[in-house]
This record gives sequence, C-alpha cells and structure tokens, in this order.
Amino acid sequence: ITQVTIQDTDSAASFYYYDDLAGSWTITASRTGITTATDALGVAHASADHSILIGTVSSPQTVGVDFALPAIQIVAQYGNACNDAYGATPYSGSHTVVFSHTGTANGPLGDLDEWKVDDVVQAGGVATVSFNNNGRSTNTLEANLKRAQTIDIVIEPDGLPGTPVVPNEYVADIVINPGAQDYIEFSQQPSATGTSNVVLAQAPVVFIRDAYGNRTHDTSSIQLLASTTTG
Repeated sequence: ITQVTIQDTDSAASFYYYDDLAGSWTITASRTGITTATDALGVAHASADHSILIGTVSSPQTVGVDFALPAIQIVAQYGNACNDAYGATPYSGSHTVVFSHTGTANGPLGDLDEWKVDDVVQAGGVATVSFNNNGRSTNTLEANLKRAQTIDIVIEPDGLPGTPVVPNEYVADIVINPGAQDYIEFSQQPSATGTSNVVLAQAPVVFIRDAYGNRTHDTSSIQLLASTTTG
C-alpha cells in the first residue's frame, strides 16, 4: 500500500511494512497542510539460506597449477548478506565447507585433486573456513586439479537449507587444460605379426600425455622406428 485512511472518529491507523531487501529505510507519513512525520526502520536479514560467490574464476586453467577461488558470501532467502546489522545473528566463525566439481575426480594416473585453504590441502575437499560478521569467508581459497576436462566448481557451506540457484552457488564451465608433454603412450599396439611390404592389419596409435596422464594438445611429429627383437 502507499496510503491509509484515518476515519473521522479515529486518531490513528495501523499498517504493516514488508520488504525483501534488508537495510535502513525511512517511513514517511504526510498530508497536505500539516507537518510530515518520518521514522527510521532497520530491516534485518532472515536466517541463512544459501551461498553466493564473490568473483569469478578465469578460464582456462591448467592441470597441476594452483588457481584462486572466489570468496563465499552467505545470504538469506532473498539474497541479503547474513551480517550482524540491526541485531541479526551473522553467519560467522568457523564452518565446514565442502569443495567439489562436476567432472571426474582426480587425474588419470590417480593424482588427487587438491582443495586448499590458506595454502593447506584439505583432505577430500572438506575444509574449515572462517567467516566474518558480514557472512563472508576470510581465508585464501584455491584449487589444484589433475584431470583435463570442463567442469563446474561446487562450494557447499554447512547449515544452509536453500536449494542452489544457478549460477550463484558455483563457478560454471571452467576449462582445465592438460599440462606440458611428458611421455608417449601406445594406446593401440600394432599387429603382432606382419608381411613384408604389406600394411599392418592393426596400425599403432600413439598419444602424447602430460605428467598426470592427460592427453595433451601438442601436434608434434612422432617418429616410429621398426626394430628387430631377440630372445
């Protein structure tokens, strides 16, 4: 409503104020010919509901190289920061946060993905993260992933009942590129036997891989040499 009517027999009228946005607001009552009245109203956030991320992750990244993750902001249902304004209870102190991604975990050779808080690797991506009285994380958050693929990074703080809302709860479509070429692998062995001057029935297929076992993007020429075997 924008106005209320005070009946001739009354000296006051009641109304209710509703707002999705937390903050400081001024309520004004006015009528032509008389002095305007104002009152300050502080609207606090509701209970913590979900998280958003403050910032982005540049893409692409490279396997085996640390890259920074955005700060985590805890918000109420309508997106208001869970701070301590107007007597509200902030989402502050130490909380468990689970870091993961939507791709295949770990490198092809078994090297573990690393999730770091203040440069310390957190086993299984389960970490203790500190939040200030504004409901925002204060630690340095990083990832070091070992498999070349395109992923979404998911960050899940504890105690939040709200359903994630794309794209605020995670960083989407991050390309993780392979590293530098490290070794050559036969992905398909040539035929065990052959005939002179006749093409092998099964040709060899060779991949160049990085140190974590990812197929690289290199287009280098590979020289295959035939040799005799003995013994």
